[in-house]
Amino acid sequence: MKVLALVIALALLAVSPARQQQPFRTATDVVILEAAVLQNNTPVTGLTARDFIVTDNGVRQTVEAVSAEALPVDLSLILDTSGSMTDTVEQLTEQLTVATGHLRADDHLRFLQFGWGVREVFAMQPPASRVSLDKFTAGGATSFHDALAAALMRVRRPGRAELAVVFTDAVDTSSAMTLEATEELARRSDVLLHAFIVRPPEAVAIDVMILRPDYRPLADLVALTGGGLEVMLADKHVVTGLSRAISEFRSRYSLRFTATGVPRAGWHELVVTIDRPGGFVVRARRGYFGG
Repeated sequence: MKVLALVIALALLAVSPARQQQPFRTATDVVILEAAVLQNNTPVTGLTARDFIVTDNGVRQTVEAVSAEALPVDLSLILDTSGSMTDTVEQLTEQLTVATGHLRADDHLRFLQFGWGVREVFAMQPPASRVSLDKFTAGGATSFHDALAAALMRVRRPGRAELAVVFTDAVDTSSAMTLEATEELARRSDVLLHAFIVRPPEAVAIDVMILRPDYRPLADLVALTGGGLEVMLADKHVVTGLSRAISEFRSRYSLRFTATGVPRAGWHELVVTIDRPGGFVVRARRGYFGG
């Protein structure tokens, strides 16, 4: 339980009001915001500053510059190995082993698993041509929020981007972290969190595509970081799903604006849309804390 105690202690520090403001806001009110733009689930390229509408606490801002540099990725993979995942863990580990082979040589990877507690299987490291994951035996309770906290507490390294991807059935039974504390941590984190809710292979395919009401809290949490949530069958789509999440992450635009017309202090609600027809979906952080 020492690892879990450390996770909780660090999480409480992370959500403290005394924590430094988010690194993408500078002392001169310049805000750097990253956003992925999708159309028919495909990343959209070639957009310029004129294509983006950004509001800060409801006040429209002027997007001064847009860039699209695909930085090396620090990827945290998080696997639910609790008792409710008994029928899916073996298939997931096999497919995740294959999927990690799609990482670039300059990417880094770490692996977390959670059940009764949270364990770092291996720390952030360059990916091998084939990462060998342990054969996990599912069992026990589910420390889901504690695992998310462990993933969200990483600090982004210069010149790199932080992505965490969790595979779970979205049930929490034993975390010390509450949903509310985890959400507060997500608001302050440098990490983009993407979640896959995994259903057993015998699930009816049409049911897999339905985002049930009890998934909504997780959907809202990942949206705070600019991430997304998907539902899938355990014996299909894991490799393509993870590859798609990484590709979407690499496709993000970096938007720069100088915050005007809004007080500096407190939480700033951000909304990003595209100023052209076409049914675009934008995934970006929901806000930041001003100093």
